[in-house]
Amino acid sequence: MALIPIMGQPVNLVPDNERSLNCNEQGEYCVVYKKSSDINDRIMVQMKQEPCGENLIVDGDFPDGDNWTIVTGDIVFADGKANHVTGSSAELSQAVADVDLGNYYKVSVTVTGMTAGTLDLYFTQSGISRRITENGIYTFYLFNLDDNDNIAFVWSNDCDGSISGVSAYKLLTDSDIVANLLDADGNIVSAMFIEYHDEAFVFSKSTNDLDEGCYTVQIIDPCADTGTAIFTNPNFSSGGAGWTLSTADCPPDFDCFASFVGDELVQTPSETGDNDPSGRTYTYCTQSFNPDLEITEDCYLRFDIEVDPVNDSQGFYFIVGDGVGNYTIIHGIDDITGFFSVTVFFPAGSIDPTSLDMGLIVSGSYDLGNTNIVKFMQITKIPIGTTNTYQSNCLQVSSITEGTRIVEGFADFTTTTSTSAEAGRSLGFLFVADRFWLRSRIPVQFSNPHSPIKTENALYSSGTKKKLFAQVGKIWDVTFSDVDENMHDTIANIINCDTFKIDDIQYITDEKEYSANYGPKGVDTIGESTIEAGRIDGTRFNINV
Repeated sequence: MALIPIMGQPVNLVPDNERSLNCNEQGEYCVVYKKSSDINDRIMVQMKQEPCGENLIVDGDFPDGDNWTIVTGDIVFADGKANHVTGSSAELSQAVADVDLGNYYKVSVTVTGMTAGTLDLYFTQSGISRRITENGIYTFYLFNLDDNDNIAFVWSNDCDGSISGVSAYKLLTDSDIVANLLDADGNIVSAMFIEYHDEAFVFSKSTNDLDEGCYTVQIIDPCADTGTAIFTNPNFSSGGAGWTLSTADCPPDFDCFASFVGDELVQTPSETGDNDPSGRTYTYCTQSFNPDLEITEDCYLRFDIEVDPVNDSQGFYFIVGDGVGNYTIIHGIDDITGFFSVTVFFPAGSIDPTSLDMGLIVSGSYDLGNTNIVKFMQITKIPIGTTNTYQSNCLQVSSITEGTRIVEGFADFTTTTSTSAEAGRSLGFLFVADRFWLRSRIPVQFSNPHSPIKTENALYSSGTKKKLFAQVGKIWDVTFSDVDENMHDTIANIINCDTFKIDDIQYITDEKEYSANYGPKGVDTIGESTIEAGRIDGTRFNINV
């Protein structure tokens, strides 16, 4: 599994085998969201990710130096480490296979024995480094922003540090993940907006354009079930073995041309023509229909295609057909370069099971010299099931929210992440300024206001007794009513965040157990809890000396 749920959020993606998540079931608690154009009124949930691929670094624990190149300086491989010999600067590097331009990577290294100098880590980025100045286990989250495909370590001449435990893992991106908002009947209403921050993903959806009603969040882990690949030979190796090419509908005076050149599908007009806008070049690249593409149950299809960046880049259409040129487009992509991936929901019965072929139509230019070059294409069928699918608890969107209050927990901003100078972590959650925090709309009631007092008196030698100081606070009993176990877990996290607010007023709680009353014998599915909370600015303090 690559996506890891985090307990204690209003949106709960952890399966609960004892309690139903069906929004239609009577008596179930639904987390309340206000239908509003306010950016803060968003359905939000965060998940962590763990890399599900292989370590891209070979011999990162240095059993020897065979897979590493000493570019400059003196480095000794011993005791499972690469040890720098001080006196001159040094560089150690390794070519890294399967590194894709624009993707995101988790790179780690352990540094020991360092008492002086600096160590710079470079990963596929010319001139961009992460500097290390002391011992530790370091993890960096880095994009591949250049065409390089190597990792390098550069020691200053006085650096006596050694490295071990070098690893690099490719991380998921938003295009790898299926995340949708479903209505109460299980129909897809909208895709969730996806942001990634280091090892965390934040999924969100504004309530502004949602109808009032109940919803759930559905997220499919792409690594739990990698799905079924539909095309054979998707990279056209051996001159396009297994693929059939044909052309049709050429413009006047054009000799439409398509072939496999250097394991690529190449389409280009080959003669000067009239540039007639009524005509276009079409190339059919097909193979026999794979029965796995017959959609017998609801599923997702992921369409992957890689197009040479230096080409015409017009229309690319995934198709099924009858084997004699009549076809149905199942997904179209326009004006792309490089690698492109998109995942689309397909209901049962949406692809004709009597199809005889399948493949790609390339719709190219009629201008001489313009080409379309396809390097890779694939369809992957992703099932919806118990092993790869997370389904949330019930979420209610309503314009009527009387009787509820906004209860929020914030993290103090830090500079511990590379993606935001105003981001921090608290209680295992990632908080990004103005974008994500533990926030819920809950029935809340304040009662029993009281004022705890702390004093200290002094008895002087004259017999006079005097109060040295008095501290007077203001505390209420705060009751959270009729919510489920998951929401009580959320409240327990919120009240212990760095900052805890109710309706934008900050409160503080004493250190004690948080518990809820689930009725006689504790068997009810919803319950209430009461805590003591004081306003952060509600203390009066007097020193009488």
